[in-house]
Amino acid sequence: MGLSITTIAASTRLTTVAVVEGLVGPTSDDSLLGELIDQASAAIAAYCHRPFARETYAESLAGFGEIRLQLARTPVVAVSSVVDQDGNVITDHSIEDAVRGWLYRRAGWVWSAQAYAGLGAGGRFMDMGAPLPRSEEPHYTVAYQAGYLMPAANRTGGTVSVAAADNSFNDSASLFSNQVRAGDVVEAVGFTTGANAGRYVVTGTPTAGKIIVSGGPLVDETAAAGKILNLQSLPKDVEKACVEAVKAWYYDRAENPNVVEKQVGSLRLRNSEGGSTIFSVFNPLPAVCVGLLQPWVRAA
Repeated sequence: MGLSITTIAASTRLTTVAVVEGLVGPTSDDSLLGELIDQASAAIAAYCHRPFARETYAESLAGFGEIRLQLARTPVVAVSSVVDQDGNVITDHSIEDAVRGWLYRRAGWVWSAQAYAGLGAGGRFMDMGAPLPRSEEPHYTVAYQAGYLMPAANRTGGTVSVAAADNSFNDSASLFSNQVRAGDVVEAVGFTTGANAGRYVVTGTPTAGKIIVSGGPLVDETAAAGKILNLQSLPKDVEKACVEAVKAWYYDRAENPNVVEKQVGSLRLRNSEGGSTIFSVFNPLPAVCVGLLQPWVRAA
C-alpha cells in the first residue's frame, strides 16, 4: 500500500502567533513563538499518530471483499477519483463516515489477496487452491482530500466584503485558502450588518477571491478593518492543546528544570519535579494537553 501527498497544506500550525499573544500578552518574540508553535504542532501530531492539516492524497489500497474501504487520512472531505488496477474508473461509491475514513460501495471492494494455486487440476480439495490471507495486493487507487483547515486560513484585515447578488464573501486580496470546499462551515465576525454575522455553509466551488454560502440572505457590505471570516475547521480542543504547550514552553524557557526550589530571604519559589510535563522523557507535552488530546489519539 502507498500514500502520497499531491497538494500540501499551506500551514500545519495548529494555532497562530496572534492567538498565543492574546493570552501571554504582546511580546517582541514573534519568531520564537512561531518556532514554539511549529514544535508544539509537530509534537501533537506525533502524540496523536496523525496529521491534522487538510491536504490532498493519492492512496493505493487493497480490497478485502467488504463494502467499506478504509482510507488512511481523515476526516475525508472529498473523493475525486477511484481507479482499480486495470484502469477502470469506479463511480458507485460514497463517503459513509468521514471521520473514520470509510468509503462505501454496495457492490463491495474485491478481495485482492494472492492465491495459492493448488497441487493439480484434479478438482479435489488440495487441487483447488485458495486465497492467501495477509497477502493482499494494492488493487485500488483513491485520490481524495482529508484533514482540517488550520487557523492560518482565517481571513482578517480590510479586504473581505459581502455581495448580496450571489450570497458570497469576497476577498479583494484573493487570499482565501485553496483547500476550502463545499460543505465547510465559515463564521463571519465583526460585520456591521447583523444579517452578515453568523455561521454559513459553503456551496458551489470556492475560489481564492470568492466563497458562496447558503443561508442568509447576505446584505451588501464593503470591506473594512475588523471584519473576519473564520474558515478554520480544526477542533478547538486541538488548538487549545497547542496553545497550552506553547505557553508552558514560553514561560519555562529561562527555567532550569533541575531546580525544584529557590529561596531569597523569606521569598521562596518551588517548581514541581518534572516541570510542567508528565512522562517528560517520552512525552514533552504538558499534562493539560494530554487530557485535551485524548479523543484524537490513534493507535500507532
